[in-house]
Amino acid sequence: MIDFPVPTLLITGFLGSGKTTFINWLLEKFPEKHISVLLNEFGDIKLESQFVKAHHGDIVELANGCMCCVAKSDVPHAINYILDKSPQTEHILVEASGMSDPEPVRATLQSPELSKRIRYDANLCIVDALNFESTRAEYPIVLSQVGDADIVLLSKVSLVSPEQTQKIITLLSGIIPDVKILTFDDTLTPGMFLDPGDIGKRVRDDSNSHQHTHESFVTCLCQTDKKIDKDKILKFLQSNPKGVIRAKGYITASTGEYLLIQYVGNRLEVLEENKKNMNPSSVMLFIGKDINSAEIEHSFQECVVA
Repeated sequence: MIDFPVPTLLITGFLGSGKTTFINWLLEKFPEKHISVLLNEFGDIKLESQFVKAHHGDIVELANGCMCCVAKSDVPHAINYILDKSPQTEHILVEASGMSDPEPVRATLQSPELSKRIRYDANLCIVDALNFESTRAEYPIVLSQVGDADIVLLSKVSLVSPEQTQKIITLLSGIIPDVKILTFDDTLTPGMFLDPGDIGKRVRDDSNSHQHTHESFVTCLCQTDKKIDKDKILKFLQSNPKGVIRAKGYITASTGEYLLIQYVGNRLEVLEENKKNMNPSSVMLFIGKDINSAEIEHSFQECVVA
């Protein structure tokens, strides 16, 4: 039976910062625990859940593009669904989308409505060390995400120099001087994220209404039941499609491979997955600013094997 209230960690951060990577790392560290994960999906395609590794807990998807815009309605329903469905739940991880303002989601997790069933522990914001300086200058939501954090976890530190890492830590300390900043490396202790103690006890003023919009972001979801030419789709992504900030998906390649593909900040990652764990179709989600959806769809269809 569930021991109420259930510890709940909110995980935020911009597109491609490494939220799902962190979740998988944490799940791998505690394979014996029943940890349920609440994800933000785009439409009816269960894309995000394909990237979360199998574990004891449940995966529940919210089928909309931004968790913050439905925080008061859908999030409580999803939390209650998890707890009612899985009486062995020991922890809940809530991953907001990379376009989400964390404040409405956090406020909902701290609300009296949920306080008897869950214990809000902290807002963990994942910050991409490789792309933080460029994204914060162009996308104000990045600073909103950082500014609401209880803990900041600096990811991709292996891809930048120690001097660059320290520079970003200094920048973050100037933005949020009272927040603990960690680096996602071999020194990281996983247990603190399941029991962060007083780290997640920042005092905030949530009196301002939620005014976050997504007018500058465009999403394009491409899918097919046919196989994909692996070389063509990788060449297309390596061409750095105009306006695309983030792309992720899974494809059934004509070579017989089932591939998980992630693209962010001009970096491309391709992982082969076991066939039985994959949807036999191919799906790619593209997110960007001022992207031409028709051109993206055309380029994707050019990769389909007739």
